[in-house]
Amino acid sequence: LVLRRRNVNAADNDYEREVPLVPNVAGLKFEFYSAQLQAWLDRWNDQNARPKLVRMLLWRTKDSPPERAVFTVNSARVER
Repeated sequence: LVLRRRNVNAADNDYEREVPLVPNVAGLKFEFYSAQLQAWLDRWNDQNARPKLVRMLLWRTKDSPPERAVFTVNSARVER
Protein backbone atom coordinates (compact mmCIF):
# COMPACT_ATOMS: atom_id res chain seq x y z
CA LEU A 1 0.00 0.00 0.00
CA VAL A 2 1.71 3.18 -1.20
CA LEU A 3 1.11 6.87 -1.62
CA ARG A 4 2.26 8.43 -4.89
CA ARG A 5 3.83 11.85 -4.53
CA ARG A 6 4.84 14.31 -7.20
CA ASN A 7 6.15 17.82 -6.91
CA VAL A 8 3.35 20.28 -7.73
CA ASN A 9 5.76 22.32 -9.84
CA ALA A 10 6.94 19.28 -11.82
CA ALA A 11 6.04 18.57 -15.41
CA ASP A 12 3.44 15.87 -16.17
CA ASN A 13 6.07 13.36 -17.25
CA ASP A 14 8.28 13.83 -14.16
CA TYR A 15 8.93 10.91 -11.85
CA GLU A 16 6.31 10.19 -9.18
CA ARG A 17 7.76 8.98 -5.93
CA GLU A 18 6.01 6.12 -4.11
CA VAL A 19 6.00 6.32 -0.32
CA PRO A 20 5.09 3.03 1.41
CA LEU A 21 2.29 3.47 3.95
CA VAL A 22 1.92 -0.14 5.06
CA PRO A 23 4.55 -2.69 4.03
CA ASN A 24 3.79 -6.21 2.79
CA VAL A 25 0.13 -5.90 1.79
CA ALA A 26 -1.31 -8.64 -0.43
CA GLY A 27 -4.95 -7.52 -0.17
CA LEU A 28 -7.17 -4.82 1.28
CA LYS A 29 -10.97 -4.81 1.63
CA PHE A 30 -13.48 -2.45 3.21
CA GLU A 31 -16.92 -3.56 4.47
CA PHE A 32 -19.78 -1.40 5.73
CA TYR A 33 -22.22 -2.31 8.50
CA SER A 34 -25.92 -1.87 7.80
CA ALA A 35 -27.91 -1.50 11.02
CA GLN A 36 -31.16 -2.13 9.10
CA LEU A 37 -29.95 -5.44 7.66
CA GLN A 38 -27.72 -6.25 10.64
CA ALA A 39 -25.03 -7.41 8.21
CA TRP A 40 -21.71 -6.38 6.72
CA LEU A 41 -21.96 -5.19 3.10
CA ASP A 42 -19.28 -5.08 0.39
CA ARG A 43 -20.52 -1.74 -0.92
CA TRP A 44 -22.57 1.12 0.49
CA ASN A 45 -25.32 2.32 -1.85
CA ASP A 46 -27.52 4.46 0.42
CA GLN A 47 -26.86 8.09 -0.58
CA ASN A 48 -29.09 9.40 2.25
CA ALA A 49 -27.29 7.71 5.14
CA ARG A 50 -23.82 6.76 6.29
CA PRO A 51 -22.79 3.43 7.76
CA LYS A 52 -22.28 3.39 11.51
CA LEU A 53 -19.22 1.11 11.21
CA VAL A 54 -16.56 0.46 8.57
CA ARG A 55 -14.42 -2.67 8.76
CA MET A 56 -11.01 -2.87 7.11
CA LEU A 57 -9.49 -6.26 6.34
CA LEU A 58 -5.80 -6.43 5.43
CA TRP A 59 -3.98 -9.52 4.20
CA ARG A 60 -0.18 -9.59 4.59
CA THR A 61 0.14 -12.65 2.33
CA LYS A 62 -2.29 -14.42 0.02
CA ASP A 63 -2.77 -17.34 2.44
CA SER A 64 -2.68 -15.52 5.78
CA PRO A 65 -5.79 -14.69 7.79
CA PRO A 66 -6.73 -11.01 7.53
CA GLU A 67 -5.92 -8.40 10.13
CA ARG A 68 -9.12 -6.53 11.04
CA ALA A 69 -9.88 -3.02 12.21
CA VAL A 70 -13.33 -1.52 12.82
CA PHE A 71 -13.90 2.23 12.64
CA THR A 72 -16.93 4.24 13.71
CA VAL A 73 -18.25 6.89 11.35
CA ASN A 74 -19.21 10.03 13.20
CA SER A 75 -21.66 11.94 11.03
CA ALA A 76 -22.56 15.40 12.23
CA ARG A 77 -25.92 16.89 11.37
CA VAL A 78 -25.36 20.07 9.42
CA GLU A 79 -28.06 22.71 9.56
CA ARG A 80 -28.34 25.34 6.85
